Amino acid sequence: MATPNPTTTFTARLLKRAKRIDFKFGSAKARDDTRESAVSLGLGFGVNSWWFTEVYVKGNRETPDGWRFDALEWENKFQLTETGRYPVDVGLVVEIERPQDRSEGWELRFGPVSDGVDAKGGGQCESVYLAHYDARRLLQ
Repeated sequence: MATPNPTTTFTARLLKRAKRIDFKFGSAKARDDTRESAVSLGLGFGVNSWWFTEVYVKGNRETPDGWRFDALEWENKFQLTETGRYPVDVGLVVEIERPQDRSEGWELRFGPVSDGVDAKGGGQCESVYLAHYDARRLLQ
């Protein structure tokens, strides 16, 4: 399963009817000359002024094997305050990821996000919780 991207940032500000295509690709070569690569493609839509939803398909490749489906992710962002009404805009992000390999368990990320204006004209704060769950255990 693809690991969380430490460069992913979330924002509390959302736009109604916004559309988004998100493509990510990365590759690394190990000392034994094997190469591992990962790719994800996301399609998102601003349902209304306070909810944005996005679906990702993820794949990976480890040489000499070919590409394989890795995971499916559903991400939802909710804006909890009206943009600009308060010094800080507050939101919530919720993601759930279902891996192809069920032994890896499901991944759940959620937490608050905020955007505010500081003396330099910008600012952002986020706190996202990451957890892995074995769906088979939860259903027993």
